[in-house]
Amino acid sequence: MKPETFTEILETYGSKPEDWPEASRAACQRLVAQDAHAKGLLDQFERLAVGLDSLEPPSFEGLEKRIADQSLPPKRQELIESLIHWLLPQSSPTQMLWRLGITACLPLVSGMIIGTLNQSDLINIDDNYPYWEDELIMLSLNDLSEGLDTP
Repeated sequence: MKPETFTEILETYGSKPEDWPEASRAACQRLVAQDAHAKGLLDQFERLAVGLDSLEPPSFEGLEKRIADQSLPPKRQELIESLIHWLLPQSSPTQMLWRLGITACLPLVSGMIIGTLNQSDLINIDDNYPYWEDELIMLSLNDLSEGLDTP
């Protein structure tokens, strides 16, 4: 076993041999028995583990209560929500109903505008075009997935 691999095992699993992976446990123990540097490294990790285990964590009296008593940060308004509040200020329940109706119609109106601006010539199919079937075959061979992110 390489010393670098042994160091990675010590850093990952600690200094106790029972915590090491079974597949490399025997090789690690042979390395410690044969190599003085590996033995010194194992001793360092054991001292570190003992030192860390002897530390007492600080007590945080009332921490849960202080966290629970904190107020939430103010909610950020989205751009569309800010525009709607600017266009239709909220003052009465009747205006609130109008606001909901207008908000529901915005995607419909924007889709109608985009649809009229982007008319396609594929709708007007000319049956007199002699190579129409060839065009459709060529269109079906195109790879339309270019630029799409696939997982």
